[in-house]
Amino acid sequence: MSRVESLASPFIQGSVRFAVSRSLLPGAALLLRLFIGGVFLWSSLSKLQQPYEFLSAVYNYELVGPQLGLWVAASVPWLELAVGICLVLGIMDRGAWMLAIVLLSVFTAAQASVANHGLLIPCGCSQTPIEIVGFRSVLNTGLLLLAALAGLGCSLVQRFFHSADSNTWHIGNDNIQHG
Repeated sequence: MSRVESLASPFIQGSVRFAVSRSLLPGAALLLRLFIGGVFLWSSLSKLQQPYEFLSAVYNYELVGPQLGLWVAASVPWLELAVGICLVLGIMDRGAWMLAIVLLSVFTAAQASVANHGLLIPCGCSQTPIEIVGFRSVLNTGLLLLAALAGLGCSLVQRFFHSADSNTWHIGNDNIQHG
């Protein structure tokens, strides 16, 4: 490492740490949490209000049998509601992000399968407006998945910088002083 790099390195690291931990990251994390949480709340409420329509949408995908389809239709709206509430309120956010990523991954894969097979079915995302599964809906769901991945990344980076700034390691519910 050259002399210039060794002198600039602490300044650059400090600037990046300040930008990430103090200003940009918390705002981005909050926006992502509220946006994705709102999407999950909206989606879950429409499914909970019209459970038979959602059950029909699950069966339209032709990916699961009758019993598993019933289980999916009964559990997914409640999982979406829990994820939405947790993200909007900032409760157990890392777990909520991970569940959001799993749900969006499965939904993106299901939509891609339907689009690949050429089925013309409604996506079942929410009741209004009705969107037919296709490349556009797969792209929209994939973008939501990327936003959820970014949200989890923000949460993890924010936790890392919080730990580094406070000289505290956070392991589970235990705080261990270091340095």
